[in-house]
Amino acid sequence: MVDSTFLVATQLSSLFPSPPISIPLQTSRQGVPLPPALDDSEPPAEHATYSSVMQTQVTGTILLRVLHGSLIIEVSSLSTQVPSLRFIFPGTIISSPAIFLWESSELHVLAVADTGSLFRIVIPIGTGRELWRAQTANIWHREHLLKNIEDAQEGLVHIQGIHSVLVGSRNGSLLRLENDYGNEDSSDDWSETVFQHSSFLTSLTSLLPLSSGNLDSLGIVSIATYPWPTDIGHAWTLSRDRTLRFWKAKIGCVASKVLPRTHESGPTPSNGRRNILLDASPQTLIRVFTTPVREDHIYVVVFIPTISSSSSGGTFHVLDTISDQLYEVGKIESPEEIAHCHLQDFIIAGSTIWALWDRQGQSIVEKTFMNVETFHEGFRADAWTISCYAPEPELTPAYLEEYLLSPGSMTEKFFEAIMRPGMFSALTLQTAIDQYIDVCLSMPGSKPPQLTVAYATTSEQIAAVVGCTVALHRDPHTGAYQHANYWSALKRDWEGFIARCREIERSARRPLALGIQDQNEIMIVERERAGLLVKEDLAIWLRRLLAIPGATLDPQYDLFGTLWYLRGSLGPQVLQDLENRMMDILRQEISFTIPEILKDQTDRFNLRRDMDLEDNQWISGKLHSLQNLDAATRTALDVIGGFNVEVKREEDEVELLLPPPHSNWSQALTTAYISKTVDARYELALVLITMLFFLSEDISDWDPALLSEIFAVFRGIAMLRYVSRQPALAAPEHPISPDFSAADDVISRMRNMNVSFSSKTLPSPHYSVIHRLVDQSDGTDVLPDAAHRYLDATGLLQSVGPGNATQYEVIFCDNLRLLGFYGASRELLSWLPRTPGVSYVQARLWLNIGRIDDAAHLFEKLGGSFASNHGGHSFSVEDQEILAKALPAAELLDSQHFFYGHISNLFKLASWVHHEVSFAQLAISVAPLDADTSSLWSTVIHGLTE
Repeated sequence: MVDSTFLVATQLSSLFPSPPISIPLQTSRQGVPLPPALDDSEPPAEHATYSSVMQTQVTGTILLRVLHGSLIIEVSSLSTQVPSLRFIFPGTIISSPAIFLWESSELHVLAVADTGSLFRIVIPIGTGRELWRAQTANIWHREHLLKNIEDAQEGLVHIQGIHSVLVGSRNGSLLRLENDYGNEDSSDDWSETVFQHSSFLTSLTSLLPLSSGNLDSLGIVSIATYPWPTDIGHAWTLSRDRTLRFWKAKIGCVASKVLPRTHESGPTPSNGRRNILLDASPQTLIRVFTTPVREDHIYVVVFIPTISSSSSGGTFHVLDTISDQLYEVGKIESPEEIAHCHLQDFIIAGSTIWALWDRQGQSIVEKTFMNVETFHEGFRADAWTISCYAPEPELTPAYLEEYLLSPGSMTEKFFEAIMRPGMFSALTLQTAIDQYIDVCLSMPGSKPPQLTVAYATTSEQIAAVVGCTVALHRDPHTGAYQHANYWSALKRDWEGFIARCREIERSARRPLALGIQDQNEIMIVERERAGLLVKEDLAIWLRRLLAIPGATLDPQYDLFGTLWYLRGSLGPQVLQDLENRMMDILRQEISFTIPEILKDQTDRFNLRRDMDLEDNQWISGKLHSLQNLDAATRTALDVIGGFNVEVKREEDEVELLLPPPHSNWSQALTTAYISKTVDARYELALVLITMLFFLSEDISDWDPALLSEIFAVFRGIAMLRYVSRQPALAAPEHPISPDFSAADDVISRMRNMNVSFSSKTLPSPHYSVIHRLVDQSDGTDVLPDAAHRYLDATGLLQSVGPGNATQYEVIFCDNLRLLGFYGASRELLSWLPRTPGVSYVQARLWLNIGRIDDAAHLFEKLGGSFASNHGGHSFSVEDQEILAKALPAAELLDSQHFFYGHISNLFKLASWVHHEVSFAQLAISVAPLDADTSSLWSTVIHGLTE
């Protein structure tokens, strides 16, 4: 297995439990019109149109996003729990604002608005990772009114640093703004200098009517400078006619070079009339870098797209800037796989090019290595490697039809599908239901009351509103209810709402930018998501290869290849039926051997009966041709249940003493990775189960321990998959740091009173159950180690048989109960055999949800196990260990007397006096002669007299 990578991301609207702090900015320019309203064709207001990432040791990862039709800049910390900042501008923000760290004490946000103003926003930051938490009252800004206002309004803005701003115009000239910022008390005057791209005579002739047609080709579409902080003031620009120009800070344009189109036959015409111009919108097409090998050389990488080519998305040109000249070093063709894709961003880390592509709204990351030592000596780059997201279901009509095959009502299944963690963000669901309500209110006729009721949560609103306009009518001739028409209309209504959610979510996942996270991790930013490029584990890697037709597997995994073909030869109805039967088996006590259970199931459900004869024979031949099917099956179990948990390093021990700051983003990424690897492992486990059903008549001589392990591993991975798909609609509460003063709190509340952009319009975060469980752990590893360490710690894949419940399984269910996820705990407990530990947790669950009599009955039955003919209890050693984990640590429950007293106290805490008294009486009845029962008698007397 090679070190292949894939993308894992999480929705930004599900990260921040605290609302953002809004700070409106005012302009001193007179006669500024009001900002335009958002057009329906534009992305939703909370979807970013531009984004950038800043990573420093002082601040961690800072994310800058432009929202609300380019009227708001949001600054968020992905490394801490500090609330986000939102700066509301008086006009539309032009192209690319930027954020910088100044002297480890201030964050500077620079942006140009179409009002003709350059804004500098200074955010003081505190020590450690408190950032601006206690400094919001000290945030200040300054405005510079541009003299060359037309160039700024129609040009391309590039922020070089806190002292320099570049504006590229449509006629090819470059406006340079510079100042000498020192601190808040110093003047913030900016000087403005306009540099022409050519000689003075040419600049005059370009204004003539005969030459006006060339203006479009001179427009600058991309600007790049050396990464800040630096004292290199040079700039490189690319115009629509593919001319790369080199500009010096004090001189202007000193060199230019026309880059050819790739895959074009014949030389490029000198007049440029037959050239296809680059798109006029701002693009990231230039990057600048240096290398330690040749420190005196500044290299420029320029991308020239080829939209019409079917074999390449474009070419990266590598040029050397030396002695005020541009020399081409070599070219790197993009691979055929990304033809017709749009390059959204690319960065250069060391000698590696990382490219972010937009393929029909989906993010793809490519990388290639440039050997700098071979520059000027027959340069050749390495082959490209491509990374994308792991396969995930999309709620298409076809998928929904298959999904409805599983047990449950139609509305329940649709609601469950859209609320599945990772499917749609909280913002997507809120936007979709708002649009749905607006459409329903615009329809003529009476309005259902559900449309105007206030709801506590988005999920409650969706459940109540979707389908409320569908009515059950009677046949006008017979008077009978038209149930078929009703269910058909209700299904269409839900499908329409889901289609609306898909459209919004598709917009949310469009890529925007690349960045570099801690430990040189590549970060991607989308309109409403942020993620990382991480390594695939073995299960994800195998699952991806199995989905590729004709992919070659390692010989040790040939069994998976055969079973995947078996899976493909069965229809969705058969696979769903098989899965449902396995769930039914898990919910039953294992009273027979596994071969007997499979034989009984096969008599009712025969896989081979509905299979094609040739497929049946081919699969049977492949399975019997394996040299050692037993060893191949054990290898498959190792893939499903194995984790790469490394021994803790010395650095880890230091992290235990000085733990890193809490980050919802890192936990959300760990949760997303867990969901992906659990889904992959579940599908691999399901094909193993499918093999057992296929070979049900031949497995009677198999090792019983192996068959038990297959069932146990499937149960464990099914439990993890079930939990990973459950939403935790109640967000965890994080206490506000005491450093956040009352004055700052009042100021932030006042600022949040802005009517147009109130934080009340933002949806509350949606977490998954697995996210809440990860939140309880103390893992600080990077991915995939963090996900593997957590999954290994659960112990759910360590069971060796389905006939028993391990302490890990019982504690896992009890943790769900303690966190308040009663439905998930109840479902998983139904999959476990009724051991004393399971019965105790089940009884505690009944007590939590108010099924008092059921809880009392279970507690009383469990109490009987503490009595034996020889005194003491009748629990096995394993049952004792499980009960010791499940029972309170302070309780010493080694007899019926202490156990009944403990149960009486539980009912007392729940204010159920009748059962409190009943168990107190039981405790008195079995108390030893030397036991102190005064407190129990007090309970009985007090309870009976009430």
